[in-house]
Amino acid sequence: MFLKDRCRDCFEVLAVPARFKIFTHLLRRTDRFVVSDLVKLTHLRQSTVSFHLDRLEKAGLVKREKAGKLVYCNINRKCPGCPLFD
Repeated sequence: MFLKDRCRDCFEVLAVPARFKIFTHLLRRTDRFVVSDLVKLTHLRQSTVSFHLDRLEKAGLVKREKAGKLVYCNINRKCPGCPLFD
């Protein structure tokens, strides 16, 4: 299997256990998460979840949208054929 150069960045980001945990929760859902739901599921502080979501977003793995006071996030499936989404 051929992996794109940017795949290395994604795998490096996901090597952090807390980020992998957040990503896994997002991957299991078909709809978007409210960040506060991820805080409850992961048992991490809100600031920690936000920090890791920022890293996941910069790697292109997650999208975030703000709607009023709520921040929603979901998986960004922009790399078709990526082994992370199989």
